Amino acid sequence: MKKVKTGIIIPAIIFIILVLCSPLIFLYKSPQDESVQKWNSRITVTDGKVDRDKISKKFTVNKTGEITLFFSFLPVGVEKDDVSNVDINKIGCLTTVVVENEKGEIEYTSTAGSVFLDTTMYLEAGNYTVTYYYHSDAEAFREFANEYLCSQRATEEIIKETGFENFEKNATTDFIYELKVYSDKADRTHTGVILLWALCIGISFGALIAGIFKYSDAPDGKYRYDERQRTEQGRGYRAAFIATAISLIIPLMLGSTGIIGSEFMLFFIILALFIGVSVLIVYWIWHECYFAINENSTRLMIFIGIFGVLNLVISVINFIGGYLIVNGVPTIRCLNLFVALLSLEIFIAILARRAANAKLEAQEGEDEE
Repeated sequence: MKKVKTGIIIPAIIFIILVLCSPLIFLYKSPQDESVQKWNSRITVTDGKVDRDKISKKFTVNKTGEITLFFSFLPVGVEKDDVSNVDINKIGCLTTVVVENEKGEIEYTSTAGSVFLDTTMYLEAGNYTVTYYYHSDAEAFREFANEYLCSQRATEEIIKETGFENFEKNATTDFIYELKVYSDKADRTHTGVILLWALCIGISFGALIAGIFKYSDAPDGKYRYDERQRTEQGRGYRAAFIATAISLIIPLMLGSTGIIGSEFMLFFIILALFIGVSVLIVYWIWHECYFAINENSTRLMIFIGIFGVLNLVISVINFIGGYLIVNGVPTIRCLNLFVALLSLEIFIAILARRAANAKLEAQEGEDEE
């Protein structure tokens, strides 16, 4: 009796503690990959000509992924909230930002007056250069834009909207520059931490359920599998291992070649686990080694059905709320959908096996007659 209580109570306590402590993992934030550069510069326009055509700064991206670049080039005394009050005509020049990689390939371009802007893009780890170009007349900007920015038609539209003819021909402006480079996933709980925590909860929950069924109706506190069942179980493990390995190797190979983005890797890991478990369970059920000889299979089916419906409801809620797929990438919340599908799969496999057994029994009965 003491062993029975221990086999149920200990997993129950661990499961409850893990569930209650789940909010604590969101207090752990992944370290922010961030770098900031600040400097001042004076731009002078004399007789309609800028005293310099560009300023360049280098920056480094430490980890490949979604990176946010923040550019600020505001006149001294102007805050971001007051940027709408900046009169580009009095400054006398238009500023263009160009970001290039180590190979000299352009990663990003944008034209603005004298303000601030930010953009998020996918960048490989490496060294980059951001260059601020200054344009005081339409003709010089036209030559530059046709090479770096956009089509001739779009260039002419920018020239028309900017109004270079209204620029001050003589002006001096002191600018405060800020270049900030940081990971788009900063200040978030790392996906790996959430996945590990969810795995621990799943294991403890599985141990609890196993304890309940192990000691609930077995006469001596132990379910029995015959020798044939144990042999088939071993074959099922082997088949599941091969299926899981193949399901993991394929996306990893495609990811290394860039065909599949790294943001999809979590989904493919979950998919591989789902395929492996599916192969194992279907193999066991079909070869009649999923249930022990003295096990109450109906009770387990009822529990699986309730668990599957619960996860299906959660999946529908996540889908309606837009949490299942974010920015075209499946999130960890797709795990509930996989659990619901796995429950349905178990039901279908059991029903198919029972139908096959009934047909076999009927055929044997006809043969005896």
